[in-house]
Amino acid sequence: MHTPPDPAFSPRRRLAVLLAALVLTALSYARSLEGTFIWDDVALVVQNRYIKNTRYIGRNLSSTFWDVGMVSTDLDTRSKTNIYYRPLVTLTYMADYWLYGLKPWGYHLTNLLAHLVAVGLAFLLVRRLFPADPLAATAALLVFALHPSRSEAVTWISGRTDVLMAIFFIPAVVLYWDSLAAERGRGVRLALAWLFYAAAVLCKETAISLALMVPLLDLLLVSRGERARFWRNAKQVHLPLVAITLVYVVLRLLLQRKLVGPQDPSPLGHWAMTVLETVGRYALLVVNPYQPSVQHAAYATARTPSWPILALGGAILVGGAAAIWLARRRYPKVAWALVVAGAALAPVSNVIPLRLNVLVADRFLYLPLLGVGLLVGAGLALASRRLRPLLFGVLVLVVATWGVTAHVRAGDYTDNLRFWQATAESSPGNPVAEESLAAALVNKGRYREAERWLAMAFQNWTRYEPKEGRPLEMLLRLVDLRMRGSGGLDRAFLEEVVAFTGRLIHLAKDTKDPARRVTLRIGKVTMVVMVDSPMVHERLTKAWVDLHALRGSALSWLGRDAEALAALKEALRRSPDALATNITMAIAHARALELEAAQRLARRARDLEPDAEATSSLLGALDQAVPRIQALRRLGYHGTATPASDPQVHRLLGELYVLLRAPLRVRGHLERLIALDPNDRAARAMLALELAAGGDLVGALRVVRDARTRFGNEGGLEQLERQVRQSYDARKR
Repeated sequence: MHTPPDPAFSPRRRLAVLLAALVLTALSYARSLEGTFIWDDVALVVQNRYIKNTRYIGRNLSSTFWDVGMVSTDLDTRSKTNIYYRPLVTLTYMADYWLYGLKPWGYHLTNLLAHLVAVGLAFLLVRRLFPADPLAATAALLVFALHPSRSEAVTWISGRTDVLMAIFFIPAVVLYWDSLAAERGRGVRLALAWLFYAAAVLCKETAISLALMVPLLDLLLVSRGERARFWRNAKQVHLPLVAITLVYVVLRLLLQRKLVGPQDPSPLGHWAMTVLETVGRYALLVVNPYQPSVQHAAYATARTPSWPILALGGAILVGGAAAIWLARRRYPKVAWALVVAGAALAPVSNVIPLRLNVLVADRFLYLPLLGVGLLVGAGLALASRRLRPLLFGVLVLVVATWGVTAHVRAGDYTDNLRFWQATAESSPGNPVAEESLAAALVNKGRYREAERWLAMAFQNWTRYEPKEGRPLEMLLRLVDLRMRGSGGLDRAFLEEVVAFTGRLIHLAKDTKDPARRVTLRIGKVTMVVMVDSPMVHERLTKAWVDLHALRGSALSWLGRDAEALAALKEALRRSPDALATNITMAIAHARALELEAAQRLARRARDLEPDAEATSSLLGALDQAVPRIQALRRLGYHGTATPASDPQVHRLLGELYVLLRAPLRVRGHLERLIALDPNDRAARAMLALELAAGGDLVGALRVVRDARTRFGNEGGLEQLERQVRQSYDARKR
């Protein structure tokens, strides 16, 4: 039998509950201050020039969220397909930059403080629902504050959209509640409620769920069967709110159609399965939140449907609707808690098809968990007096594990590599996580590991979106990575790259060629791309510059200078301001001994990005190359096809190509030098070290062994072998 709750929820108890929740939350997420800029943070903050000057305030108030002034295919796609208008979030980034510059701890501090504010505001709603029950109020608040799914919204700088939205959304609910309950003088409260609602929508579009919550709030908790009162409230509050929200949704859909173009509607069955899958996965995440990730269940609709998850999603939807109906009169607080959770989840569970690739994200649960917390509190309020302490004790133990999980997860945001490793582990088969992990490994110089993850991303993109063109994009990245990882020493692979890029360039020009299957062997795996859809062909056309740049790099490494320069010239014609292409072509000119052209392009690179590390490296290499090219000219060598017979020419060319990172050409000239002068110890040492630096330890040790055979076991050769092994180990690291 239901036992009445504690008779009083005094101000002192209220303050104690709120302070306890805030302190526990702050301790759980304090480690987030050690975090850095991760993933979308780079585009939205680090490289977003529009947050770094106050003269862009007006521009940021009138631009879409992803219009950050960067030249990027991925960002261009986001800004066109994700028509997000979130100016208040962008303004917080501007404020952070003004306060902290690009010190990440400041941005993380803003996130943490915003979450603490949201917890404080949630307490207003919790206290309103449980005015005389401290245990129920505490339980509801702890669920909202400490559920581990908060990690993404609180610890990830770019995840703050949901937190900021909640900061305005929750007061709007309270103010609408006051307006509905007031018999007269509701004007000021209603005006403030509209203001907070508008601010919430300007933080994130999913705030429109308020238009569903408010009428049901009135029906369940305010009017309670008084029809005259309900219809009076409807005319003054509900109908204007619903009508204006519908106008906003229609205008947004029309704008998206205008900017993106009409999209074919998904089949009804596919949409229904997507909704069920999403709801089922959210339910699992609520009850088992110990592996939070930014990429839950990505691209799940492309897989074979998970029937248990579909069944769970269906049970949640049917059971939730039935529970609301059955509890509406006797247990209205339970019914309204379910309404809050369901309404907040509706915009992010594909009930309205938004064509989201990421079906489930931790941060999307930020507001729905307010409803879950209210439901836990309502359930505790209904428990018997004897059972209540036991249930509350169990909840406290669960919340303690949540706090530990939040603390551990915050550590994942302290390093980009650790972040993507954790994401890839918690979301297997996710190509976004795999390609991002590969990029993080490349930045650490771990090319072999990166290649493995990028190959997995290619295979998964081929499974999930074979007609979208992403497999082609991944394969081009994989080619570039393999070329860099091999150090330009794999002649057979470079020849394959030349043929592969040539075939793709032909298909980009000849749309009627019936042979649309393109293959490339990387290691032991044959990669296949089908250029058989308009979207793939569009990606291929956009990759024109990358194709010619890859082709030019491979040809230059192979020593086919004229062809290399022709390919790079075409890439530069299409994208004259591309720093990487200018640098690659400058190096190719220098390898062809065309010093003046190389210096001209180097100056161009310096003008484009004077502080770039790649620019400084190029200028330094050319400074050292100048005397060698001049010496070759004095010796009468100008890059003729006929091999020179002068050992000095090959020595100079070997040194030049070491500077210009062309190991195959270094190897060729040093081998000719050794053939012309077998007693040249320096040439043998240079060749051994170059092979080791390129990853060919077997070849390097063979050179050392041959030197020992010729010169005996000299002490210098023992030192050379140690240097070879150290060089090889350094490359592996």
